[in-house]
Amino acid sequence: MRTEPATMCARILTEKYCHRRGWENPTRKTTSISNAWRGIQETTPFTDKGMGFTVGDGRHTNFWNHVWLDKVILREHGRCPIPEEHLNWRVCDYWSITHGWDWATLSTFLPVDILHRLASIDLTEEEVGDRIVWKASKTGAFTLQSAIQLLQGVESDTAVKWSAIWKLRIPNRIRFFVWLLYHGRLLTNAERFRRSLSSTPQCDLCPGEVEDSQHLFRDCPHAQQIWSSLSEKGFCCVANGADFPNWLQLNLAGSHHDSKWPTKFAISLWYLWKWRCSYCHNEPGKIPTDTTEFLIHKFQEILQALDMGKSSVRPTRVEPVEQSIAWELPP
Repeated sequence: MRTEPATMCARILTEKYCHRRGWENPTRKTTSISNAWRGIQETTPFTDKGMGFTVGDGRHTNFWNHVWLDKVILREHGRCPIPEEHLNWRVCDYWSITHGWDWATLSTFLPVDILHRLASIDLTEEEVGDRIVWKASKTGAFTLQSAIQLLQGVESDTAVKWSAIWKLRIPNRIRFFVWLLYHGRLLTNAERFRRSLSSTPQCDLCPGEVEDSQHLFRDCPHAQQIWSSLSEKGFCCVANGADFPNWLQLNLAGSHHDSKWPTKFAISLWYLWKWRCSYCHNEPGKIPTDTTEFLIHKFQEILQALDMGKSSVRPTRVEPVEQSIAWELPP
């Protein structure tokens, strides 16, 4: 609607709801409108925050109210209240072809640092229209991802954290499992209770404790025992004092001295989940007697399988570990 107003979709919506006045000024009431137009109206106050202008001749950019200089609204950085008669001035209204910027007027309203930044910009003498850009992305192009981040107030590096999951060197099923864990979509008892799929959010192994992801994978005594046993074998987690999201992030982000730890950590999470499910489904026989040795063997087996694509050497067979009941019913 903003950047391609000549498209068929934009023209139809503008004609139907704005009577050619511009889509920012709708004339039709909200009693009988389409879901598409309702969605546009509801998100406009948010997406306005991501809109900006690249100035050409300055004829279509409001100097004080549009975002065009360093992603800021100049009205909000004035040294004093901007007079009412100036609020609708365009960028070109403060520019002269012969003298440049109207420093006498602008120095009254703007601080020195913004004046210095403004001095590096010249308007073109030709009739080159200003262009709307999406300031919420580095390229200036609109993307759904940057819009969602803007709406949710997510930090700029969050997308990098999410994309890093898909770059983990682990089997696809474990990678998808980690993605579900990050999004809080694993059906722990707390999540099942929230969805009315369970009568209680409590942990089946720890009476009185709520089984959310943090409890299941880190705080549960059975999980702590496994992490402690791995630590004794030299497979130690990092950032044990951090909150649960950061603990996950740091152990999966390669911040360990062992470059293969993110793979080993994800494998450990995967089997913690599998063993918990085996216990809940009354299949404790699927849980190995020595969980630590089992995990160490799995580290070898999976890493060798992942290396097959880089080497012609056939991985050695890892003998299965004897399995029997390891976790007992709580008293």
